[in-house]
Order: sequence, then C-alpha cells, then structure tokens
Amino acid sequence: NADMFNATRRLLWEIDGDVWAWLKMAFKMSASEHSGKVFEHMELYAGEAAAELFDSPEAIQNFLDDDETYEKLLSGERGDNLMNKYQLLSMSDGFADWLNLAVVSGKKIAKDVEANYDFVVAAIEDIGRYQAMMFDVAPRFDKQPTPGVKTRVKFRFDIHRWYTDPTLTLDECAEETEYDIWFTDDKVTQMQKILGAGYDVSQTRQFVFRDRKHMAFVPSIEKST
Repeated sequence: NADMFNATRRLLWEIDGDVWAWLKMAFKMSASEHSGKVFEHMELYAGEAAAELFDSPEAIQNFLDDDETYEKLLSGERGDNLMNKYQLLSMSDGFADWLNLAVVSGKKIAKDVEANYDFVVAAIEDIGRYQAMMFDVAPRFDKQPTPGVKTRVKFRFDIHRWYTDPTLTLDECAEETEYDIWFTDDKVTQMQKILGAGYDVSQTRQFVFRDRKHMAFVPSIEKST
C-alpha cells in the first residue's frame, strides 16, 4: 500500500485491469533475487514476522480473548509497527527496485486488458518515470541539487496533471508534454538543514519519510510553454 503503487493501481482501475492479479504478480516477482532490494526487504520482513507468530492456536485464542490486546490489534497499535518499518525502508532504501517491480508487473498484466496494449505500456512507463523523477529522493541525500537550475523532460502524457487531479483519466491527458523541473533555494536550504541534524544517513532517510519531510526533497515542476 505504499504511495509508489497507488498511481499504477489507479491506472489499472481506469482500464478495468485486474489489480489483484497485478499484486499477486508483484508478490511472485519479489521472491526472486533479481528483484534486488525488494527480495532483501521481503526476506528480512518474513524473518521478523515469523518471530512474532504465536506458538499454538490456543495462544492466538488467549490473545484475542484479552480485551486490551484485542483493542490494540483493531487500532493498529499491535501489528502495524513491523509493516510501517518495512514501508519506510522500501521508500528510503530501495525505492528504485520497488518502483521497477510495480512497473514490470504492471506491464505483464497489461497484456490481459482490453485497452490498447501500447497505450497501457506507455502509460505505466511514464508513471514510473514521473515517480522516480519526483519521489526517489534518496540520491539527493548524497548530492544536493544546485538551486534554480532547470531541467526539461518530455513525457508521452500530461502525467503531472493526471497525477495531481484524481478526477481525470490518463486517456484525457494523452498528449506529449514537456516539463521544467528545478529546486528552489528554500528547498535546498531545507535539505541541508535536515541532513545536518546529526543523525547517520540511514536514520535520517527513514526519519524523513516517517515524519513526512520528504517533500523538501521533491522538485518544483511546471509545464513548459
């Protein structure tokens, strides 16, 4: 349910694609070492999850019969911590591999939809490029961008308009579009302030996503004229 999957999920809904089949495909691919960080994270998660399992059916029943622990389960106080930990890890260390998993599995599912295959593949690729450009912020921890320097990029869709307006379909935004992206002085200053907080880099990356401060590392974007 990480944010990086929401856009592909939305596209599949728009074209009547099988979202459940897509998720199963992604899960199957995650079991391969070729998925890189995805495989590594899933192995770590499975190990920690197994350590939290109950020893017997009776232990599960005793847990559920306790009103206090049952309420914690319903509220998310119990059970969510491990999931949140690995969601943060996927965003802060391995974003590119997780995003690639969403894109590749989405293209495989595209073969089974009635919509034009070339359209769907182009859309999934543009969504992946856009998300990588905007939200793969980890490389910016190692090298901060120069403020005010604009880069022009071309997409096959007006992907930013679609991404930021949930009332639109991608078919309504099917036109080649160029954007300028850049970082303002304020954003670069925010980055430097966050990175200078005194924590090691791996902790800082996770804190940035946990506290929703990653928007400081997201570039400004506008449609070129």
